[in-house]
Amino acid sequence: MSKECPHCKEKIEYLEVSKQIEGTRQLSDPGFIQIYPIQWKPPEEQKEPLIYTCHVCLAEIEDETLEAWGLK
Repeated sequence: MSKECPHCKEKIEYLEVSKQIEGTRQLSDPGFIQIYPIQWKPPEEQKEPLIYTCHVCLAEIEDETLEAWGLK
C-alpha cells in the first residue's frame, strides 16, 4: 500500500513511528548553577503518544490523515 504524503507529495510506503515523552519535573544540583532549568516528569505520569512522520520529508502526519488511511 502506498500513499501520498500530504506535505511533500511523495509516494510513501511506510511511516516513521516514535514516542515522545511529555511532562516536567524540576531537577536541582546544589553544586551547579543552572542557567536554564532542566525539567522532567516521574515515569508514572509520563505520556508517550505515538508520532507518525513521513520518511521522506520527516513531517508529522496529522491524525485526520491517519484515520482516512485506516491507521488509527
